[in-house]
Amino acid sequence: MTQHDLGDGVILHSRDEWAIGGRQVHGDPGSRAVSSIDEFIVHHSGGVMLGDPDPFQWARNIYDYHVNVRGYAAEAYEAFVAEHEGRAVILEGRPIGLVSAATYGHNVHGYAAVYMRANNDPDRDFVVPELVKVAFRKLAQVIAFTVGHALKGTDHHDCSGNATECAGQDLNSWVQSGGLWVPFGGQKPVPAPPSPRPRPVPVPAPPAPHLPAWPAWPGVVLKQGSRGNVVALWQSRLHALGARQVVADGVFGPVTDATTRFFQGSKGLLADGAVGPLTWRAAG
Repeated sequence: MTQHDLGDGVILHSRDEWAIGGRQVHGDPGSRAVSSIDEFIVHHSGGVMLGDPDPFQWARNIYDYHVNVRGYAAEAYEAFVAEHEGRAVILEGRPIGLVSAATYGHNVHGYAAVYMRANNDPDRDFVVPELVKVAFRKLAQVIAFTVGHALKGTDHHDCSGNATECAGQDLNSWVQSGGLWVPFGGQKPVPAPPSPRPRPVPVPAPPAPHLPAWPAWPGVVLKQGSRGNVVALWQSRLHALGARQVVADGVFGPVTDATTRFFQGSKGLLADGAVGPLTWRAAG
């Protein structure tokens, strides 16, 4: 069982932490190349929680409803997002290499992430806590890094062929205004609760087969605002490692900063966006 601290009060949990009791994929929902994913689709759910206090059980309830009532092969969503005890939790859902089942007409190329709201939440206008939006932002940028290219951010309501109120006006407006892609520069990570040393976030696209030799650390810490040839070298390395959204222009801007933080998290390093000797050597 694995979990990863993504910083800012967001914890990512693997599927095996909640999908117990035989909750596995049934039949053959079809597979897809991860690189074929080009949409990050936001959803909102509040109708199948049954009053349980535990987000892990919320995910199990959704699985049971989708499989036993709707007849799906597994839970429809690739990820669940919830607020719990002052933190945001992200639960890995349907394996990313399988075709989704959450958004008709967008399942092959869409990655579906759903906000789970407890039934006892009195809000009926779908207003979403800011911490949940932070979790969506982190997850969207991790998935973009994983698939190796930029993603279109959308929500269920605006997907063609899907007449639905999901994900609500709050999330709809936020996603349409580019909220998923706001960088994380300047934010300080929140310490994780005591737990075993986190394992790396799943590696993005595999490295190119013949990466050039990686030189020793040049002795200067790079961070947002840095400029020059060393910055361009760092950006080129991130690009070669799968971060196709990074351009080697020699300017350490918000995209380079966000990508650096996710790279650090994937290596079990402090995700502070500063490229010192440990981060530099991890790219070798």
